[in-house]
Parts: sequence; structure tokens; C-alpha cells
Amino acid sequence: MLPSELSRVMFYARFVKKLEVYNTGPRLIGYFLVLLAKALQGRILLLNIEYLIWNPDDDYEFPFIHAFLGPNIRRLIISLTGMGGYAASSRLSDTYKWNLPETYPSLVSFQMDDYDYDYDYHANPAIITTASHMICGWAHLQVVAVNNLTPAAFEYLASLPSLRELSLSDIRDISPLPDPAPTPESGLFPALQGLVVTYNRPDIGIALLQTVTCAPLVRLSITCPCDAEHGRHLLKTLLTCRAAYNSLQSLAIYSSERPYLSTFIESDITPAALSTESLRNVFAFTNLLDVELEIAGGFDMDDAELEEMARAWRRLECLSLRTRAADPGQHSRLTLRALVILARECQALVVLDIEYLDATMDALNVARVFAGGRPMVNKHVQSINIRHSPIDDIQQVSLFLRTIFTGLEVIAGTSWRREMSGMDQATNSEDS
Repeated sequence: MLPSELSRVMFYARFVKKLEVYNTGPRLIGYFLVLLAKALQGRILLLNIEYLIWNPDDDYEFPFIHAFLGPNIRRLIISLTGMGGYAASSRLSDTYKWNLPETYPSLVSFQMDDYDYDYDYHANPAIITTASHMICGWAHLQVVAVNNLTPAAFEYLASLPSLRELSLSDIRDISPLPDPAPTPESGLFPALQGLVVTYNRPDIGIALLQTVTCAPLVRLSITCPCDAEHGRHLLKTLLTCRAAYNSLQSLAIYSSERPYLSTFIESDITPAALSTESLRNVFAFTNLLDVELEIAGGFDMDDAELEEMARAWRRLECLSLRTRAADPGQHSRLTLRALVILARECQALVVLDIEYLDATMDALNVARVFAGGRPMVNKHVQSINIRHSPIDDIQQVSLFLRTIFTGLEVIAGTSWRREMSGMDQATNSEDS
């Protein structure tokens, strides 16, 4: 690194607002990062940087982060996993020693990624402790995304008036809640708009959701192993989130027959279909725009009950009803008549993703009679993804769908493509 090169770099560095250092493409060669950091000799390179993603290839490069931070840093993403594998121990000790909150107190967004879990499915407590220690040093945090928190850090964030987004992406079996857990009336998370949680134990998940009953949530995403009993309890708990009745716009619930992030342990989860009675608990959120429900046991809804759901969520723009069940008998089933109902009741619908569509000739005839000679049409639906579907006559079904969804551009799905492959070459296309 010649002196003339350093001068040129520093001249242009003042214009840099964001720097992304990934161990995948687009990649920065870490060797040059180290050369530059050493050439600076303690000087600040990026005086006006506001956003840094720090995930260099090698652990040797990781400690040189300070050369690329500046006093105006607002958003910081650190990854503990380099190209060498899953061992995060060396990066973890560096991160703890940096004392970033003291040096960069103006930070408002902090994210720490790692995939350091062993095959026995035990979380790394040191990662939780380190992330929590850092978080408790920042007073103006608006966005936090980490695997999990210590109870002290959870209480700290719950009381922050500035916190808008919280993601706990790998709670597993370690509860972040203090003992005793806060009551639903504690007024925690007064400004929280987005919550993402992934957990294994139902009791931890339910207790955590009870702490956000006063939060004006806009986005909520839950990932968990879920049997029918926990599914009912989960949806009933959401009903207590009264502050979000009018504010919630995006709801995603992903459940499976086994705990997430593990393929090495058995699960006692017995999936069963969720009834409409259980789903009614989320009908209270009347301003939903985006709903994704991926339930292990599927859904037990007939056309009349689906119509009740559609009327509750008239503003829907994206609807996804899927299942992770291995048994096809547990797939969420919708009829063509149900699609007519969605076209009528959800006029803003743009994207529709369903697990199983009954598109037989009998179902088609029922839907035609129900739709009448001049059916109410939806002009906004652009794509329908149908994962499984018994189709007797794909051309007639396609024509009918385009009659009720006049803006339809794409019909996708495994069984749909299989039916298309049997048609004449002139119509052999993935899009119908």
C-alpha cells in the first residue's frame, strides 16, 4: 500500500455511506482490508459511514473492523461465521472485547448472525451472553436481530421507547424471559412494530407473545413446532394483542412436525388440522394485507368458513395457505368455488399461494354455477401458486380462472406443470 494510494482512498472514503464485507459474492479480498487497516495507523477512514455489514472471509481479518467504522455509524451487522466453518469462538471473543456501545453510542440498528450450533442441538450460551452484553450498552436501539437474549437484555429492550423491530431467530429451548415472567399488562414494548420469533417449546413461545399484548404490531412472524393444542393456544394468545387489532398488516405462522433447525432428534408433535374456530381468533386483525399460514396439520375449512375468513380480511393483497405435513391427506384443501369467493371478497388480492386445489370437473361445474353468468371479477391477482391439484381438464380450469381473475399472468405449481407437460406442444408452457 503506497502512500499515494492511501491518500486517494481517503479522499474518496468521505463519500462512503455504506460498506458491505461478505464472505460470499460480492466478495472483498480480506488481505487488502488488512493492508488498508494497518496503513491507516489508527486514523478514521470512513468518517461518514452509516451502515456496515462485517463478515470477512477469515478470522484473521475480523478484528480490523474499527478501521471501517466511523462516528456516525447507525446500522451494524456482524457475522460470527466465516468461510472456515461454524466455529465462532475467536470472533466471539473479539466482539466482546471491542466494547462497541462505548465507542459508537449512536447505533440504532444491530444484528448479529451466526450458525454456531452443534449436532446435539445445543445453543451456544456465550453467543447469547455476548450479544446481550452489547445490546444493553446502546440507549437508542430501534432494530435488533439476534438469536436469543438473556433475561436482563430482554427486560432492557422491552422498556426501550425507541425499539421498533425485534427478531429472535433461534430461541430453541432457552427462554429469554425473566422469572417470574412479566404480566401481559406490564406495558412492555410500547413502540414495537415488528416481531420475528423462532422457538421450540410452546410454553416459551406463549409466554413471549404475552409480553407484546400492548405493542402496536404491524408485522408478526412465528416459527415453531405446533400440534393442534398449541396451535389453538397460540391463536388464542394472539387474540389478546388488542393494540394490534387495527395496526397489524402482516401475519406469518410457520409450524412443523418437529422443532426447527434440527434433523437429529425425534419430536412428540402430533399434527392435526386447525379448525375455523381456532382461526377466528386472528379474524380480529381486520387490516391484514399479507397472511402466510403454514400449518403442519393443515386446515379444516369448508367454503362457508373460508368466506368468513375472506370477509374478515377484505384488504388482503397476499394470501398463502400451506402445510408442512408429509401426509397428503393433511393438505389444506380449497375448491374452485372458494377461489370465486376470494375474488369477490378480497378485491385487492394480488398473490395467492395454496397447497391443494380441487380442480376436478365436478368442482369446476359447482364453481361455474356459483359464479353465475357474469361473475364478480378480481383484476389484481397476477399469480396463483397451486402446489398440488387433481385436474381433469387443465384448459377449461385455466379458462375459468382467467374469467374470475382477469389480470392473471402466472399459474404455477408442481402438479400444474405436470398436467401442462401432457398437452400439445403449442400450449406446453409453465404459464397457463
